[in-house]
Amino acid sequence: MRIARPRTALLRTSSISDAKRSGDLIDITGLDTISSRNLIKINQFRYRAEVVKVETIGTSAPTLTASTQYIVEITDPTSSRESHSNAVVPRRYMYQTPADLTDIGATAALQREYVYGQLITKINDDSANNVVAVSLGSGTGVTITDDAGYYPAKTAGGISPRQGKSSIFLAKDSNNRGFVDGTHRVLTTDAVYQFGEGTRMASDVPVVYALGGGNIVAGEVDAPLTVAGLGAVAGQQYDAFAIEHLVRSEIPTIGEVIGYRVALSMIFVDNGLGSSVTNLAGFKAFEREMHKMLFSTYAADPKSVIEFFDKPLVIQGPLGAAPAGTADALGWILSPYGSLNHTNIGTQTIVAPVLDATGLLIDQDDDANDGAHYSANQQTLGSQQFVVGVNAFSVVARVVMGDWTDSHLLVGFRKKAAYAADYNDYTDLAAIGSGAAAGDTITTTGILNNAATVATASAVSYADGVSVELRVSVAIDGTVTARVNNVSYPIYSAGTTALVLDAGDAMIPFFQHVNIGSGNPAVSISEFVAVADNRWKVDA
Repeated sequence: MRIARPRTALLRTSSISDAKRSGDLIDITGLDTISSRNLIKINQFRYRAEVVKVETIGTSAPTLTASTQYIVEITDPTSSRESHSNAVVPRRYMYQTPADLTDIGATAALQREYVYGQLITKINDDSANNVVAVSLGSGTGVTITDDAGYYPAKTAGGISPRQGKSSIFLAKDSNNRGFVDGTHRVLTTDAVYQFGEGTRMASDVPVVYALGGGNIVAGEVDAPLTVAGLGAVAGQQYDAFAIEHLVRSEIPTIGEVIGYRVALSMIFVDNGLGSSVTNLAGFKAFEREMHKMLFSTYAADPKSVIEFFDKPLVIQGPLGAAPAGTADALGWILSPYGSLNHTNIGTQTIVAPVLDATGLLIDQDDDANDGAHYSANQQTLGSQQFVVGVNAFSVVARVVMGDWTDSHLLVGFRKKAAYAADYNDYTDLAAIGSGAAAGDTITTTGILNNAATVATASAVSYADGVSVELRVSVAIDGTVTARVNNVSYPIYSAGTTALVLDAGDAMIPFFQHVNIGSGNPAVSISEFVAVADNRWKVDA
């Protein structure tokens, strides 16, 4: 099926009213109206800054041999050499050692440094290879770093000179001697291509030049613009929401028959994290509405857990009884979005949460060791579970807290089982939140196959009164990734071994809060969603 060219738009400022869904219609400022019946999928693309690729040559201290060519080949994806693409003919830089190695140094380290210096000079003398080589000193190696500026804006009459990262290979000489590519070259830092960079986006706004007797357009015709025709602002950051949907299209070979084709609409929105942060609150409100539309595409999947805590709800005890304050009394939280298991922790006297202006206030008692646990249906016949190895899955929660010091918060997945009064008793768990003793600190928690709990505290603290997004993603092979505000934090199963859940394990999403020191943390959660996808939000 043919995909139509994307229709793009830009929001320098945003609010909840810029993303509306009413009846069958989706209206997003700057984009054409979309029928919700024709909605296929929405993805969120996070802003990301460019990171240039760095490779290191000379690792493992190669033992040099006399009369040998040491060769570095660099392939640039766009430039050409002698009318040939570098994909066919790489740029080659080489130095041949003399018959007597002591001519270039008295020690092995000095000899390596001399060879590296010769290669560095040759590489850096070639101004068209888009890299810079630098010695690490004392014969320990060479770094080769890409020039900054992947995918620069198109200029009048020109072609973008830098489209993607370079490739480096260590070749053998005709005697099959020299560097060993898999041993003496390592990737130090992989490239990250920028996205949503305001300065770069501003340079894409099309400009017409009168050159050679005709008009030449520089920039991108599809560069996102506001309704008023304004481009992105330098120094700002933009997230994008890509909306894949169907549009009606006549079928020319069949008279009076209407078909459909796939179209892509993209809205770029200042995320309030650039040089100016005035749109931060507006972006969060807009993002929330877009998430409602995004996750509606997963609503038909019985595994999905979708809750936004902004509609009236009911707390129910077992068999319809009033909720109790003891941890053994499993109850339900019921809302128009769905239902969650709710179990009190400790000796609560305030036995149920309440809605507040920012979501679901889950403090209940503000006494030490009191709290509550929430999860998808943990009953055996429940469908809201994600099986490792069947598909990737993720859970996301947005939380704001008045004082993180007083809350031990966990958001993530646990193996499907009955509620455990002590979270350490779950056999498998992957969560991110705060520390059991230091609620201010971003902390991950991992348990694998009933082994000891591994809590990993970062050096980063939460900001009181500022909402944060907590997300745990599980790849189809069981690899777990934990993020706060899109920044990844390590999560381990033992020591510094990355947590990888076992294939076949049925996991359910959960969150829980336990009061640490009888303070008032004011824990409010406004979004809790788990779906069978870990790429609905595209990060760096």
